[in-house]
Amino acid sequence: MRTKWLAGCAVFAGVLGTAVLASSSASAIPVDTVDGINFPSTTAPGGNYIQGQLDQEELVTHTGQSFAGLGKVTDIADAGANITYTYGQGGKYLTDVFKNFIVDTVVPPTATTGGTITFFGGQLKYYVENSDPNIATGSRTTDFANASSGALWLSLKPDAVDALGHTLIITIPAGANSLSQFSGASAEALLSVDLANPGDAGLLFHNCGFNNPFTLPGSSCFPGHSDVDFIGAANSGASGDFPISGHDTLKALNSTAVPEPGSLLLLGTGLLSLAGLRRRRRAGK
Repeated sequence: MRTKWLAGCAVFAGVLGTAVLASSSASAIPVDTVDGINFPSTTAPGGNYIQGQLDQEELVTHTGQSFAGLGKVTDIADAGANITYTYGQGGKYLTDVFKNFIVDTVVPPTATTGGTITFFGGQLKYYVENSDPNIATGSRTTDFANASSGALWLSLKPDAVDALGHTLIITIPAGANSLSQFSGASAEALLSVDLANPGDAGLLFHNCGFNNPFTLPGSSCFPGHSDVDFIGAANSGASGDFPISGHDTLKALNSTAVPEPGSLLLLGTGLLSLAGLRRRRRAGK
């Protein structure tokens, strides 16, 4: 896997440009630019690569259903809320599509207890569009096609978030009328870059440097590392082609524990390799 990572860096080095962008707080932060999308270049933990995204989602209420949705990335920022990209900036429109999360268990909420829905499987992908796509066409099939018609920018696959191997857990607060009528639902998933098909910016999000005690053997960053944390909020009663609306955040994991020596070596090796590629590019100009 590490050989593939280094080879991938060489392949995608040609699409990487480094710039400095004025932030929302009037300070300047270093950014990387891939396919016209600017994002913080640092891989330090603490919430880098925050992506605010407005999603439309399907309703799931029983086991065996497949959960899917799509949306638009409203902004990307670093841990200090310095914004590097907003939707449509530079004529580039970053969309997201998630599919194939299969419902495993369903516990409906009651007046006094919260409900939960757990899932296995799934994927989350981001695409760069050159025009603002119509994702409210009246046909969900067409909405998905429009949201995923651009260049693949980032492809993620989920890691386990509990000991049972669930890849997504949705919590519905107590007092909700049912699984189909609620507000303030929350969701969390842990994801790693799909190294088999990372997307143009994928390898720059593949850090594997931050401890995650829930990742199980077989994940792309075993032992114990995922690349990003997905946190979502959702409400029912949305207008448009989907019954659920949500606002989601995707950010680099923040480790409060000391990384294992092997993790530090892995992270350092990856960063040095990428830095070496950048130096060679500069020297060849």
